[in-house]
Amino acid sequence: MQMYWKDAKVQYTKRTGKKLNYRRPKDLNEKLMWLTRYWQHPLKTECADKYRVRDYVKECGLGHLLIPLIGVWDKADDINFNQLPDCFVLKLNHGSNYNIIVTDKNKINEPRTIYQLDNWLQEDFHLKLHELHYKDIPRKIICEKLISPNAPMEYQCWCINGDVESLLACRKDFSGKYEAWSYSTDWEHLCDRIGESENSIAPKPKHLAQILEYAETLSKPFPFVRVDFYEVDDLVYFAELTFTPCGNVLRNYKQEFIHRLGEKLVLPKKIIKPNQFACINAY
Repeated sequence: MQMYWKDAKVQYTKRTGKKLNYRRPKDLNEKLMWLTRYWQHPLKTECADKYRVRDYVKECGLGHLLIPLIGVWDKADDINFNQLPDCFVLKLNHGSNYNIIVTDKNKINEPRTIYQLDNWLQEDFHLKLHELHYKDIPRKIICEKLISPNAPMEYQCWCINGDVESLLACRKDFSGKYEAWSYSTDWEHLCDRIGESENSIAPKPKHLAQILEYAETLSKPFPFVRVDFYEVDDLVYFAELTFTPCGNVLRNYKQEFIHRLGEKLVLPKKIIKPNQFACINAY
C-alpha cells in the first residue's frame, strides 16, 4: 500500500501544485486526503456502495426517502430489458458517473448499453483518484425508478462532524449542462464557487428544514460526508453519500471555502487502518 499512497501524494501535487502534508493537514483538501488514507471505517465502504447504502438509510429510519429499486444484477447479460418499465436509470454501485438515464426504453440500444455496463464493471474505480473506500465494494448493476423526466434539482449538504455546514444546490441536465449555487443553512447565498454569480439564484427547497435534519441524521458517524438529496414533486429523495468530493481536490471552490471547512473539520484521534480496521492513536 505504500506505493499506492505515494502515487496519491504525487497526483495531489500535480492537481493542486502543493505538497501534501499528512502530518499537519489544514485545509479541506488536505484533511479529506488524510481521512481517505487513515480513516477507513467499514461503514464508509458500505455507504459508498450505491446498493448497500440503502440498508444504512433504512437503519437510520429514513427508508421512505429511497428511490424505488427496480432490479439489481451482477452482470449486464442478466438484465431482461423487456421486464423493465418505459423509463428508468441504470447505474453501477462502485464508483461515480456510472449512470445511464433512459427516458424511452424503445429508443435504447441494448447491445451498446450492455457493452457499456460490462466495461464499467471491469474498471477499478478506486485507482483513478486513490479513493480507497470504493475498492472492496462487490460490483453490481442497479436499476432505479426515473423520478423526473427532467433533470431534478439536487441539494448537497456539506456535513462536518455531524453538522451541516452549508449546501450546494445544483442541477446537471441530461445534455451535461451543469449549474450550481452555494448557500448557508439559512439559505443565504454564499458564492463559495469560483465564478458563481451573485445575481443567479437557485430555488429554495420547500423542505429545507427536513433536508437539513435528514443530512445530520445520516452524517452522524462520519467526520466528513456530503449528503445529497433530490426534491421532486414536493417529495424529498435520498441521492447518495459522498466522502471524497471531486477526488479530494475542490478546484471549483474558492480558497475561503476550502479553508473555512478545513478549520471546522476536526479529524478523529484514532486511525483506522485500511483493510484492517484496527484503531491506533493518530497523535
